[in-house]
Amino acid sequence: MSRDPALVLVTGFGPYFRTGENPSAHIVAELERAPPRGLELLTTILPVTFAGVGPAWSDLVARRGMRRPDLLLGLGMHAGRSFRLERRARGRLGSTSLDNAGVAGNGIILADGHERTNEASWETLAAWLRDSGAEAIEVSDDAGGFVCEASYHLLLGHARALGCAGLFLHVPDGSLVPAATQTPVVRGFLERWASARVL
Repeated sequence: MSRDPALVLVTGFGPYFRTGENPSAHIVAELERAPPRGLELLTTILPVTFAGVGPAWSDLVARRGMRRPDLLLGLGMHAGRSFRLERRARGRLGSTSLDNAGVAGNGIILADGHERTNEASWETLAAWLRDSGAEAIEVSDDAGGFVCEASYHLLLGHARALGCAGLFLHVPDGSLVPAATQTPVVRGFLERWASARVL
């Protein structure tokens, strides 16, 4: 007997003034156009601003109505070639990079500075990425101290409030690994998660 599709809320990021288009936005658009097997998606593209990610996440969560999501998945780009699973989101950010509004992460305190950690079967998640075509995979304790980490902190807060799983995946720099190559990896990863529905 087949199960009802799992509801997954997925976010990517819009263009960043220093690097231009973000591959995570391309991935989200492709997943929305053709959702992975076994999934129903609600998606949004987050602004690359510290002030904007909170309202954008709240709007996305509100769109679910009364239905509890099964997974919150945040996607963002980092500067390398790997797919990087993030294990924690710090409550005090440290990046000196400026967001699209000219604000640096250094000194921003989230939720009274409390770190939020994520417990998951990281070896299994890495294997799902590898089986989906990822050539380089990392498990990280440093989400970058920038808007991605702020978003992940919010994501974990929403996941705990909703009683569902949460995960943040940094995807490769689009200039190093084309977004079109990244999309099948994330799609395959989600399909493998949909079969197990556990992290």
